[in-house]
Amino acid sequence: MSSPLIPPENPRPLPPDANDAWSLASGGVQLAAMVLLGVFVGYRLDRRWGTSPWLLVSGAGIGLFLGLYVFLKPFFPKGAR
Repeated sequence: MSSPLIPPENPRPLPPDANDAWSLASGGVQLAAMVLLGVFVGYRLDRRWGTSPWLLVSGAGIGLFLGLYVFLKPFFPKGAR
C-alpha cells in the first residue's frame, strides 16, 4: 500500500514551459504592459485629436488583444490543428 505523500514512481512529465513559473509570470507582465501601452497611446491621441474616449477604449482593446496573443502563443504549438 502506498502512502498519499509518496509520489508515483513514473509521474507523467509536463512540458518544460508548463513547470516554469517565471515564464508564466513574465507572460502576465507582458499582458499588462501591452494593455497599459494601448491605454497610454489612446489617451495621448485622444488629447491630441479631441476624440475622447474613443481612442483610449480602442487602444485598450488592441492592447488587450495583442497581450492575450503574446500570452497564449506558447500554449498552442505551431502546426497543431
